Amino acid sequence: MSIEELKTHLSFFFTGLRKLDGSQYKTNNIDNCFSPIGRYLRNYYIQEESLNIMSDVRFGKLRKLVDGKMNMLLKEGGQRSNGADALSLERGRRLLSSEGYSLNTAVGLVRRVHYWIGLLGALRGDQHSTMIADMLEKTESRDKEGGIGLPAYKIEKKGENCEARTALIPPDAYSGPNVTAVADSEKYLSMRPNGCSPKLYLQPDRKGRLAFSSQCIGKNSLGKFLQDRCKNIGIDYKRITNHSLSKTDARRLFAAGVEEQLIMGSTEHHSTDAVRKYKLSTTEQRMQTAVLLTGPAEASSSSSTSLIQQTKKVAVRQSAETGRVATGPSININASNASGERVGEVLSGVFSATSKENISSFDINLNI
Repeated sequence: MSIEELKTHLSFFFTGLRKLDGSQYKTNNIDNCFSPIGRYLRNYYIQEESLNIMSDVRFGKLRKLVDGKMNMLLKEGGQRSNGADALSLERGRRLLSSEGYSLNTAVGLVRRVHYWIGLLGALRGDQHSTMIADMLEKTESRDKEGGIGLPAYKIEKKGENCEARTALIPPDAYSGPNVTAVADSEKYLSMRPNGCSPKLYLQPDRKGRLAFSSQCIGKNSLGKFLQDRCKNIGIDYKRITNHSLSKTDARRLFAAGVEEQLIMGSTEHHSTDAVRKYKLSTTEQRMQTAVLLTGPAEASSSSSTSLIQQTKKVAVRQSAETGRVATGPSININASNASGERVGEVLSGVFSATSKENISSFDINLNI
């Protein structure tokens, strides 16, 4: 079968994909169908080695078709996927500081490892049950001079519905206070008994000792790890699942301004449309947007209090014929240079320069 024939067959397949009773699948079922097909073709398509429909430009329209169908199903009643809530930094800290995540107990230690791997590896719910201990490989970071630095870990992900890839657990010294992902992982791996199950997560000792059984934690118990602890410490748990850690990964990276392509590499999404579903504006960003809509207030006196002071660099293109440049939102703001001199204004979404010099950027100072 040629590439063109393959694209045609896959397009018809995903367009008409339904249950036997004619009803539509949920969006997560569509996504879980696309991934293993891609993996199969990568391993067994004989006419072309390592064919990857998830990144090959020839299958761009197919990926858009799949994303379009998932978006359509989301808009239809009763076809929404089973969503999971992300964890805020505050909730994550509450979990790690709770008694159930104590380093002095076996159950607390394995829960901490589960949390770090789920967050840093962006594991989807069922992928935790496919993890084996050998997928957590100790490595070392490199300093700026290229020498060997602090201990770190690599997470080799090889779940049933994803391509094999590597995620990193950075050295604890690179992270914020009370982040001990590497130390927790080292301690847990050193306590695994000889001859135990190859699965990563082992059952804690039943007598309460800081030790582990040779048997692995069952899939159902593992699936409730995060939800049970949230319930225990008073966090709204109804939409908390192990997949919440993967969503947390994407949300925090978006909030930090990380590029979409890098986030896709972390979360395994096939397209920017898919990963953008995880993007949410922060309270601060929404406040700044609201200020733009209402217009900045002028200070009535030198003692006026500034509630928001935010400077943004906005790239502009100047037209030699008109000296007016489109900037987007319909706002009215004076623009000043670094010396405080007025160089123009934004009026109805168009920047008008007061000087004839070429302008590549300008400052918008919001003093509310």
